[in-house]
Amino acid sequence: MTQTTTQSRLNWTVYMILCSDGSLYTGITNNLPRRFSQHCSMRGAKYFRNKRPMGVVYAEDGFNRSAASQRENAIKKLSRSAKWLLIQSNASNTGLIMSGYSQTEVFPASLY
Repeated sequence: MTQTTTQSRLNWTVYMILCSDGSLYTGITNNLPRRFSQHCSMRGAKYFRNKRPMGVVYAEDGFNRSAASQRENAIKKLSRSAKWLLIQSNASNTGLIMSGYSQTEVFPASLY
C-alpha cells in the first residue's frame, strides 16, 4: 500500500456541533464543510429536524472510518460536562469555533 493510499484512508473526522437548544451532536465525516452544510439544510441527520445546528465546536481528524466510529462512540458516552471540557481543551487547536462568536458566547457557563 502506498503512502498516498494510506493517507487518503485517514481522512475521517469526528466532530461536535452545538445546536440551537444547547445540545451537542457528535458525528463523523470525511468532508466536514459538506456535512455541516447538509445538517444546516436538514439533509443530514434526523437529529436536526427539531434543532438548528449553530456551528462546529469540536473536531478531531486523521482517523480511518473504523477508528472514527470508535472515537465517536467514546465521545457520545461522555457526560455533558466532560464533552465541554474536551471542547474547551481543544478550542485553540481546531480553529473551527464559530467565527464571529466570542468564547463566552460559544462556552456559556449555563451549558455545562
